[in-house]
Amino acid sequence: MRTLVITKPKIKRIIICVILFLAIFFLNRMTLFTSDDFTYHFIYKGYFPTKDVERVNSLFSILTSQVNHWNLWNGRFVAHTMVQIVLMFPNIVFDILNTVAFLVLGLFVERFVVRLDSTKKQGNPELLVLIYLLLWWFLPEIGKTVLWVSGAGNYLWTSLIYLSFFYIILFKSKTSIFDGVSLGLLGFLAGGTNENAAPSVLLMGALYLFYEVVVNKNFQLQKWFSLFYMFAGFLLMMSSPGSQERGSAQFNIDFIITQLLTILRYQRSHFGILYAGTIIMLVFLLYRRMVDKEKIVKIFVFIIGHFASIYCLVFSPEIPDRVYFCSTIFLIIPYLYMFFILLKETPVKVFINKVLCAGILLTTMSYCFVFWDNYTTYKQVEQQYAQIFLAKEQGVDTVVLKRLTPSRTLYNAYNGTANLGPSEQDWFNSWMAVYFGIDKIQSVD
Repeated sequence: MRTLVITKPKIKRIIICVILFLAIFFLNRMTLFTSDDFTYHFIYKGYFPTKDVERVNSLFSILTSQVNHWNLWNGRFVAHTMVQIVLMFPNIVFDILNTVAFLVLGLFVERFVVRLDSTKKQGNPELLVLIYLLLWWFLPEIGKTVLWVSGAGNYLWTSLIYLSFFYIILFKSKTSIFDGVSLGLLGFLAGGTNENAAPSVLLMGALYLFYEVVVNKNFQLQKWFSLFYMFAGFLLMMSSPGSQERGSAQFNIDFIITQLLTILRYQRSHFGILYAGTIIMLVFLLYRRMVDKEKIVKIFVFIIGHFASIYCLVFSPEIPDRVYFCSTIFLIIPYLYMFFILLKETPVKVFINKVLCAGILLTTMSYCFVFWDNYTTYKQVEQQYAQIFLAKEQGVDTVVLKRLTPSRTLYNAYNGTANLGPSEQDWFNSWMAVYFGIDKIQSVD
Protein backbone atom coordinates (compact mmCIF):
# COMPACT_ATOMS: atom_id res chain seq x y z
CA MET A 1 0.00 0.00 0.00
CA ARG A 2 1.32 3.41 -0.99
CA THR A 3 1.61 5.96 1.78
CA LEU A 4 0.63 9.56 1.12
CA VAL A 5 3.53 11.72 2.21
CA ILE A 6 2.83 15.43 2.64
CA THR A 7 6.13 17.24 2.49
CA LYS A 8 6.83 20.86 3.38
CA PRO A 9 6.89 21.99 -0.30
CA LYS A 10 3.52 20.27 -0.84
CA ILE A 11 2.05 22.11 2.15
CA LYS A 12 3.35 25.39 0.73
CA ARG A 13 1.79 24.59 -2.66
CA ILE A 14 -1.55 23.80 -1.04
CA ILE A 15 -1.46 27.08 0.91
CA ILE A 16 -0.63 29.00 -2.29
CA CYS A 17 -3.53 27.39 -4.15
CA VAL A 18 -6.01 27.97 -1.30
CA ILE A 19 -5.07 31.66 -0.98
CA LEU A 20 -5.25 32.15 -4.73
CA PHE A 21 -8.57 30.31 -4.97
CA LEU A 22 -10.13 32.60 -2.38
CA ALA A 23 -8.69 35.74 -3.98
CA ILE A 24 -9.97 34.93 -7.48
CA PHE A 25 -13.25 33.49 -6.19
CA PHE A 26 -14.12 36.74 -4.39
CA LEU A 27 -13.49 38.69 -7.61
CA ASN A 28 -15.69 36.24 -9.49
CA ARG A 29 -18.49 36.62 -6.94
CA MET A 30 -18.42 40.38 -7.41
CA THR A 31 -18.68 40.09 -11.19
CA LEU A 32 -22.28 39.78 -12.31
CA PHE A 33 -23.53 39.67 -15.90
CA THR A 34 -22.51 42.22 -18.50
CA SER A 35 -22.60 42.60 -22.28
CA ASP A 36 -23.15 39.27 -24.12
CA ASP A 37 -23.93 37.35 -20.93
CA PHE A 38 -27.62 38.23 -21.11
CA THR A 39 -27.79 37.28 -24.80
CA TYR A 40 -26.27 33.83 -24.28
CA HIS A 41 -28.98 32.80 -21.82
CA PHE A 42 -31.18 32.41 -24.90
CA ILE A 43 -31.12 30.47 -28.16
CA TYR A 44 -29.32 32.82 -30.50
CA LYS A 45 -31.57 34.10 -33.28
CA GLY A 46 -30.08 37.50 -34.02
CA TYR A 47 -28.28 40.53 -32.67
CA PHE A 48 -31.44 41.90 -31.04
CA PRO A 49 -34.07 39.87 -29.18
CA THR A 50 -36.79 38.38 -31.38
CA LYS A 51 -40.45 38.09 -30.46
CA ASP A 52 -40.09 34.34 -29.90
CA VAL A 53 -37.08 34.32 -27.57
CA GLU A 54 -36.34 30.91 -26.02
CA ARG A 55 -34.14 30.25 -23.03
CA VAL A 56 -31.34 27.74 -23.36
CA ASN A 57 -32.39 24.75 -21.26
CA SER A 58 -30.81 21.67 -22.85
CA LEU A 59 -27.88 20.52 -24.95
CA PHE A 60 -30.19 20.37 -27.97
CA SER A 61 -31.16 24.02 -27.52
CA ILE A 62 -27.46 24.89 -27.26
CA LEU A 63 -26.79 23.01 -30.51
CA THR A 64 -29.57 24.98 -32.22
CA SER A 65 -28.22 28.21 -30.75
CA GLN A 66 -24.66 27.52 -31.90
CA VAL A 67 -25.72 26.69 -35.45
CA ASN A 68 -27.59 30.01 -35.58
CA HIS A 69 -24.68 31.80 -33.93
CA TRP A 70 -22.21 30.32 -36.44
CA ASN A 71 -24.38 31.46 -39.34
CA LEU A 72 -25.28 34.91 -38.03
CA TRP A 73 -22.52 36.16 -35.77
CA ASN A 74 -19.36 34.26 -34.80
CA GLY A 75 -17.59 30.97 -35.53
CA ARG A 76 -16.14 30.33 -32.06
CA PHE A 77 -18.37 27.33 -31.47
CA VAL A 78 -16.16 25.84 -28.73
CA ALA A 79 -16.07 28.93 -26.51
CA HIS A 80 -19.70 29.88 -26.90
CA THR A 81 -20.91 26.33 -26.34
CA MET A 82 -19.07 26.31 -22.99
CA VAL A 83 -20.50 29.73 -22.14
CA GLN A 84 -24.08 28.69 -22.88
CA ILE A 85 -23.69 25.45 -20.94
CA VAL A 86 -22.46 27.20 -17.80
CA LEU A 87 -25.16 29.91 -18.06
CA MET A 88 -27.83 27.24 -17.61
CA PHE A 89 -26.72 26.93 -13.98
CA PRO A 90 -26.72 29.38 -11.04
CA ASN A 91 -23.91 31.91 -11.18
CA ILE A 92 -22.10 30.29 -8.24
CA VAL A 93 -21.35 27.29 -10.48
CA PHE A 94 -19.49 29.50 -12.94
CA ASP A 95 -17.69 31.31 -10.13
CA ILE A 96 -16.31 28.04 -8.74
CA LEU A 97 -15.44 26.51 -12.12
CA ASN A 98 -13.86 29.71 -13.34
CA THR A 99 -11.72 30.07 -10.24
CA VAL A 100 -10.56 26.48 -10.67
CA ALA A 101 -9.82 27.20 -14.36
CA PHE A 102 -7.51 30.07 -13.39
CA LEU A 103 -5.73 27.85 -10.87
CA VAL A 104 -5.37 25.11 -13.48
CA LEU A 105 -3.91 27.58 -15.98
CA GLY A 106 -1.11 28.41 -13.55
CA LEU A 107 -0.51 24.74 -12.76
CA PHE A 108 -0.49 24.00 -16.49
CA VAL A 109 2.18 26.64 -17.08
CA GLU A 110 4.20 25.12 -14.24
CA ARG A 111 3.83 21.67 -15.80
CA PHE A 112 5.17 22.93 -19.13
CA VAL A 113 8.16 24.51 -17.39
CA VAL A 114 8.96 21.38 -15.38
CA ARG A 115 8.60 19.03 -18.36
CA LEU A 116 10.76 21.27 -20.52
CA ASP A 117 13.44 20.92 -17.88
CA SER A 118 12.92 17.12 -17.75
CA THR A 119 15.17 16.72 -14.69
CA LYS A 120 12.43 17.19 -12.11
CA LYS A 121 8.96 15.72 -11.77
CA GLN A 122 7.54 18.68 -9.89
CA GLY A 123 8.18 22.38 -9.58
CA ASN A 124 8.72 24.25 -6.36
CA PRO A 125 6.50 26.69 -4.44
CA GLU A 126 8.64 29.66 -5.48
CA LEU A 127 8.08 28.85 -9.16
CA LEU A 128 4.33 28.53 -8.62
CA VAL A 129 4.17 31.92 -6.88
CA LEU A 130 6.15 33.52 -9.69
CA ILE A 131 3.79 32.04 -12.29
CA TYR A 132 0.69 33.51 -10.67
CA LEU A 133 2.42 36.86 -10.18
CA LEU A 134 3.24 36.99 -13.89
CA LEU A 135 -0.29 35.95 -14.85
CA TRP A 136 -1.75 38.68 -12.64
CA TRP A 137 0.46 41.43 -14.07
CA PHE A 138 0.75 40.40 -17.72
CA LEU A 139 -2.47 38.68 -18.79
CA PRO A 140 -4.39 41.33 -20.74
CA GLU A 141 -7.62 42.80 -19.39
CA ILE A 142 -8.23 40.21 -16.68
CA GLY A 143 -11.68 41.66 -16.10
CA LYS A 144 -12.68 40.72 -19.65
CA THR A 145 -10.57 37.57 -20.15
CA VAL A 146 -10.91 35.91 -16.75
CA LEU A 147 -13.84 37.34 -14.75
CA TRP A 148 -16.47 38.14 -17.40
CA VAL A 149 -18.47 34.98 -18.19
CA SER A 150 -18.39 35.35 -21.99
CA GLY A 151 -14.79 36.55 -21.95
CA ALA A 152 -13.57 33.72 -19.72
CA GLY A 153 -15.20 31.21 -22.06
CA ASN A 154 -13.41 32.75 -25.03
CA TYR A 155 -9.96 33.16 -23.48
CA LEU A 156 -9.32 31.49 -20.12
CA TRP A 157 -11.27 28.28 -20.72
CA THR A 158 -10.17 27.81 -24.32
CA SER A 159 -6.54 28.23 -23.25
CA LEU A 160 -6.85 25.00 -21.26
CA ILE A 161 -7.96 23.20 -24.42
CA TYR A 162 -5.19 24.31 -26.77
CA LEU A 163 -2.53 24.02 -24.04
CA SER A 164 -3.68 20.45 -23.32
CA PHE A 165 -3.40 19.62 -27.00
CA PHE A 166 0.06 21.14 -27.38
CA TYR A 167 1.27 19.51 -24.15
CA ILE A 168 0.51 16.08 -25.62
CA ILE A 169 2.20 17.02 -28.90
CA LEU A 170 5.35 18.03 -27.03
CA PHE A 171 5.64 15.49 -24.27
CA LYS A 172 3.63 12.31 -24.88
CA SER A 173 6.00 9.95 -26.64
CA LYS A 174 3.71 7.00 -27.33
CA THR A 175 0.04 7.07 -28.28
CA SER A 176 -2.37 4.15 -28.55
CA ILE A 177 -5.25 4.01 -31.03
CA PHE A 178 -7.59 5.33 -28.33
CA ASP A 179 -5.12 8.10 -27.51
CA GLY A 180 -4.94 8.97 -31.20
CA VAL A 181 -8.73 9.30 -31.48
CA SER A 182 -8.88 11.38 -28.30
CA LEU A 183 -6.03 13.58 -29.52
CA GLY A 184 -7.81 14.08 -32.83
CA LEU A 185 -10.97 15.22 -31.04
CA LEU A 186 -8.96 17.48 -28.75
CA GLY A 187 -7.18 18.90 -31.80
CA PHE A 188 -10.51 19.61 -33.51
CA LEU A 189 -11.73 21.48 -30.42
CA ALA A 190 -8.43 23.36 -30.11
CA GLY A 191 -8.78 24.43 -33.75
CA GLY A 192 -12.12 26.04 -32.97
CA THR A 193 -10.99 28.05 -29.95
CA ASN A 194 -10.12 31.46 -31.38
CA GLU A 195 -8.63 33.10 -34.44
CA ASN A 196 -5.06 33.71 -33.33
CA ALA A 197 -4.45 30.98 -30.74
CA ALA A 198 -5.52 28.08 -32.98
CA PRO A 199 -3.27 28.79 -36.00
CA SER A 200 -0.35 29.57 -33.68
CA VAL A 201 -0.66 26.24 -31.86
CA LEU A 202 -1.07 24.54 -35.24
CA LEU A 203 2.19 26.14 -36.40
CA MET A 204 3.98 25.27 -33.15
CA GLY A 205 2.86 21.65 -33.37
CA ALA A 206 3.89 21.32 -37.01
CA LEU A 207 7.32 22.86 -36.35
CA TYR A 208 8.06 20.54 -33.46
CA LEU A 209 6.84 17.40 -35.23
CA PHE A 210 8.87 18.37 -38.31
CA TYR A 211 11.94 18.71 -36.09
CA GLU A 212 11.24 15.24 -34.67
CA VAL A 213 11.10 13.78 -38.18
CA VAL A 214 14.19 15.53 -39.54
CA VAL A 215 16.51 15.34 -36.52
CA ASN A 216 15.30 12.36 -34.49
CA LYS A 217 13.83 10.33 -37.38
CA ASN A 218 10.66 10.04 -35.31
CA PHE A 219 7.50 10.19 -37.42
CA GLN A 220 4.44 10.18 -35.13
CA LEU A 221 1.52 9.54 -37.47
CA GLN A 222 -1.26 10.03 -34.94
CA LYS A 223 0.10 13.42 -33.89
CA TRP A 224 0.30 14.53 -37.52
CA PHE A 225 -3.29 13.40 -38.04
CA SER A 226 -4.34 15.38 -34.96
CA LEU A 227 -2.94 18.52 -36.64
CA PHE A 228 -5.23 17.87 -39.61
CA TYR A 229 -8.17 17.58 -37.22
CA MET A 230 -7.10 20.84 -35.63
CA PHE A 231 -6.93 22.46 -39.04
CA ALA A 232 -10.45 21.19 -39.75
CA GLY A 233 -11.72 22.79 -36.53
CA PHE A 234 -9.98 26.03 -37.46
CA LEU A 235 -11.54 26.00 -40.94
CA LEU A 236 -14.99 25.40 -39.46
CA MET A 237 -14.55 28.38 -37.16
CA MET A 238 -13.20 30.67 -39.88
CA SER A 239 -15.81 29.67 -42.47
CA SER A 240 -18.60 31.07 -40.32
CA PRO A 241 -20.74 33.36 -42.54
CA GLY A 242 -21.31 35.59 -39.52
CA SER A 243 -17.58 36.01 -38.88
CA GLN A 244 -16.85 36.67 -42.54
CA GLU A 245 -19.54 39.32 -42.81
CA ARG A 246 -18.51 41.07 -39.59
CA GLY A 247 -14.80 40.70 -40.31
CA SER A 248 -14.86 42.05 -43.83
CA ALA A 249 -12.53 45.01 -44.17
CA GLN A 250 -10.91 47.01 -46.91
CA PHE A 251 -7.41 45.52 -46.91
CA ASN A 252 -4.82 47.90 -48.29
CA ILE A 253 -1.33 49.01 -47.38
CA ASP A 254 -2.59 51.84 -45.13
CA PHE A 255 -4.82 49.43 -43.20
CA ILE A 256 -1.99 46.93 -42.69
CA ILE A 257 0.44 49.66 -41.58
CA THR A 258 -2.13 50.99 -39.10
CA GLN A 259 -2.68 47.53 -37.63
CA LEU A 260 1.05 46.85 -37.53
CA LEU A 261 1.70 50.06 -35.61
CA THR A 262 -1.08 49.17 -33.18
CA ILE A 263 0.56 45.80 -32.56
CA LEU A 264 4.05 47.28 -32.15
CA ARG A 265 2.80 49.83 -29.62
CA TYR A 266 1.17 47.08 -27.59
CA GLN A 267 4.29 44.91 -27.74
CA ARG A 268 6.45 47.77 -26.50
CA SER A 269 4.16 48.71 -23.62
CA HIS A 270 2.99 45.25 -22.55
CA PHE A 271 5.76 42.80 -23.44
CA GLY A 272 8.84 45.04 -23.21
CA ILE A 273 9.96 43.76 -19.80
CA LEU A 274 9.41 40.12 -20.75
CA TYR A 275 11.24 40.58 -24.06
CA ALA A 276 14.25 42.10 -22.31
CA GLY A 277 14.36 39.31 -19.73
CA THR A 278 13.93 36.62 -22.38
CA ILE A 279 16.78 37.96 -24.53
CA ILE A 280 19.17 38.36 -21.59
CA MET A 281 18.48 34.89 -20.21
CA LEU A 282 18.61 33.22 -23.62
CA VAL A 283 21.97 34.79 -24.48
CA PHE A 284 23.36 33.84 -21.07
CA LEU A 285 22.14 30.23 -21.30
CA LEU A 286 23.51 29.82 -24.81
CA TYR A 287 26.84 31.37 -23.85
CA ARG A 288 27.16 29.08 -20.81
CA ARG A 289 25.83 26.09 -22.80
CA MET A 290 23.27 25.34 -20.13
CA VAL A 291 20.60 24.04 -22.54
CA ASP A 292 20.82 21.25 -25.09
CA LYS A 293 19.63 21.36 -28.70
CA GLU A 294 16.17 19.92 -28.09
CA LYS A 295 15.43 22.36 -25.28
CA ILE A 296 16.54 25.25 -27.47
CA VAL A 297 14.15 24.03 -30.18
CA LYS A 298 11.25 23.91 -27.71
CA ILE A 299 12.05 27.40 -26.45
CA PHE A 300 12.06 28.78 -29.98
CA VAL A 301 8.85 26.93 -30.88
CA PHE A 302 7.07 28.81 -28.09
CA ILE A 303 8.65 32.12 -29.08
CA ILE A 304 7.66 31.60 -32.73
CA GLY A 305 4.13 30.78 -31.57
CA HIS A 306 4.09 33.96 -29.51
CA PHE A 307 4.99 36.15 -32.49
CA ALA A 308 2.71 34.22 -34.86
CA SER A 309 -0.26 34.79 -32.54
CA ILE A 310 0.51 38.52 -32.59
CA TYR A 311 1.31 39.23 -36.22
CA CYS A 312 -1.58 37.23 -37.67
CA LEU A 313 -3.69 40.02 -36.13
CA VAL A 314 -2.42 42.38 -38.83
CA PHE A 315 -5.33 41.18 -40.98
CA SER A 316 -7.93 41.51 -38.22
CA PRO A 317 -10.44 44.37 -38.58
CA GLU A 318 -10.03 45.18 -34.88
CA ILE A 319 -7.41 44.30 -32.26
CA PRO A 320 -8.75 44.53 -28.70
CA ASP A 321 -6.12 43.94 -26.02
CA ARG A 322 -7.78 40.73 -24.84
CA VAL A 323 -6.75 38.86 -28.01
CA TYR A 324 -3.16 38.86 -26.70
CA PHE A 325 -4.16 36.36 -24.00
CA CYS A 326 -2.59 33.37 -25.78
CA SER A 327 0.42 35.45 -26.85
CA THR A 328 1.15 36.21 -23.20
CA ILE A 329 1.03 32.55 -22.20
CA PHE A 330 3.26 31.50 -25.10
CA LEU A 331 5.88 34.02 -23.92
CA ILE A 332 5.59 33.37 -20.18
CA ILE A 333 6.30 29.64 -20.55
CA PRO A 334 9.80 29.90 -22.14
CA TYR A 335 10.55 32.95 -19.97
CA LEU A 336 9.84 30.95 -16.81
CA TYR A 337 11.63 27.89 -18.11
CA MET A 338 14.85 29.82 -18.63
CA PHE A 339 14.43 31.48 -15.25
CA PHE A 340 13.87 28.04 -13.73
CA ILE A 341 17.24 26.89 -15.10
CA LEU A 342 18.99 29.95 -13.68
CA LEU A 343 17.24 29.39 -10.37
CA LYS A 344 18.82 25.95 -10.09
CA GLU A 345 22.22 26.54 -11.61
CA THR A 346 23.32 30.04 -10.58
CA PRO A 347 23.59 32.21 -7.43
CA VAL A 348 20.37 34.03 -8.44
CA LYS A 349 18.59 31.60 -6.10
CA VAL A 350 19.89 33.62 -3.16
CA PHE A 351 17.83 36.65 -4.22
CA ILE A 352 14.64 34.91 -5.35
CA ASN A 353 12.87 35.05 -1.97
CA LYS A 354 13.48 38.80 -1.69
CA VAL A 355 12.19 39.34 -5.23
CA LEU A 356 9.12 37.19 -4.56
CA CYS A 357 8.38 39.02 -1.30
CA ALA A 358 8.50 42.36 -3.11
CA GLY A 359 6.31 40.96 -5.89
CA ILE A 360 3.78 39.56 -3.42
CA LEU A 361 3.63 42.89 -1.58
CA LEU A 362 3.03 44.87 -4.80
CA THR A 363 0.45 42.34 -6.01
CA THR A 364 -1.38 42.43 -2.68
CA MET A 365 -1.60 46.22 -2.88
CA SER A 366 -2.82 45.92 -6.47
CA TYR A 367 -5.38 43.30 -5.48
CA CYS A 368 -6.79 45.48 -2.69
CA PHE A 369 -7.30 48.35 -5.14
CA VAL A 370 -8.88 46.00 -7.70
CA PHE A 371 -11.10 44.46 -5.01
CA TRP A 372 -12.45 47.84 -3.96
CA ASP A 373 -13.07 48.94 -7.55
CA ASN A 374 -14.90 45.71 -8.37
CA TYR A 375 -16.87 45.85 -5.13
CA THR A 376 -18.00 49.39 -5.93
CA THR A 377 -19.30 48.27 -9.33
CA TYR A 378 -20.87 45.16 -7.79
CA LYS A 379 -22.95 47.23 -5.35
CA GLN A 380 -24.16 49.44 -8.20
CA VAL A 381 -25.20 46.45 -10.32
CA GLU A 382 -26.93 44.91 -7.31
CA GLN A 383 -28.87 48.14 -6.90
CA GLN A 384 -29.94 47.96 -10.56
CA TYR A 385 -31.19 44.41 -10.08
CA ALA A 386 -33.07 45.42 -6.91
CA GLN A 387 -34.82 48.22 -8.82
CA ILE A 388 -35.89 45.81 -11.55
CA PHE A 389 -37.27 43.28 -9.06
CA LEU A 390 -39.16 46.04 -7.23
CA ALA A 391 -40.63 47.34 -10.50
CA LYS A 392 -41.84 43.85 -11.40
CA GLU A 393 -43.46 43.42 -7.98
CA GLN A 394 -45.28 46.73 -8.43
CA GLY A 395 -46.41 45.85 -11.96
CA VAL A 396 -44.40 48.68 -13.57
CA ASP A 397 -43.51 47.92 -17.19
CA THR A 398 -40.68 50.46 -17.57
CA VAL A 399 -37.77 50.93 -15.19
CA VAL A 400 -35.15 53.68 -15.28
CA LEU A 401 -31.76 52.61 -13.96
CA LYS A 402 -28.72 54.65 -13.05
CA ARG A 403 -25.74 53.87 -15.27
CA LEU A 404 -22.56 52.55 -13.68
CA THR A 405 -19.78 54.91 -12.73
CA PRO A 406 -16.68 54.21 -14.84
CA SER A 407 -14.49 51.48 -13.37
CA ARG A 408 -10.87 52.33 -12.68
CA THR A 409 -8.97 49.17 -13.64
CA LEU A 410 -8.84 46.59 -16.42
CA TYR A 411 -9.42 43.92 -13.77
CA ASN A 412 -13.07 45.02 -13.79
CA ALA A 413 -15.30 43.17 -16.29
CA TYR A 414 -17.47 46.29 -16.70
CA ASN A 415 -14.54 48.33 -18.01
CA GLY A 416 -14.96 48.33 -21.80
CA THR A 417 -17.85 45.88 -22.14
CA ALA A 418 -21.24 46.94 -23.48
CA ASN A 419 -23.67 48.10 -20.83
CA LEU A 420 -26.74 50.28 -20.38
CA GLY A 421 -27.54 52.94 -22.95
CA PRO A 422 -30.06 55.77 -22.52
CA SER A 423 -32.81 54.23 -24.68
CA GLU A 424 -34.88 51.10 -24.15
CA GLN A 425 -34.03 50.27 -27.77
CA ASP A 426 -30.30 50.01 -27.09
CA TRP A 427 -28.90 46.52 -27.57
CA PHE A 428 -27.89 45.88 -23.96
CA ASN A 429 -31.10 47.38 -22.56
CA SER A 430 -33.16 45.12 -24.83
CA TRP A 431 -31.45 41.91 -23.72
CA MET A 432 -31.40 42.90 -20.05
CA ALA A 433 -35.15 43.55 -20.21
CA VAL A 434 -35.80 40.17 -21.82
CA TYR A 435 -33.63 38.40 -19.24
CA PHE A 436 -35.47 39.96 -16.29
CA GLY A 437 -38.90 39.72 -17.93
CA ILE A 438 -39.73 43.41 -17.94
CA ASP A 439 -40.98 45.46 -20.90
CA LYS A 440 -38.48 48.32 -21.06
CA ILE A 441 -35.27 49.41 -19.39
CA GLN A 442 -33.95 52.95 -19.72
CA SER A 443 -31.01 54.58 -17.97
CA VAL A 444 -29.69 57.91 -16.80
CA ASP A 445 -26.28 59.12 -15.61
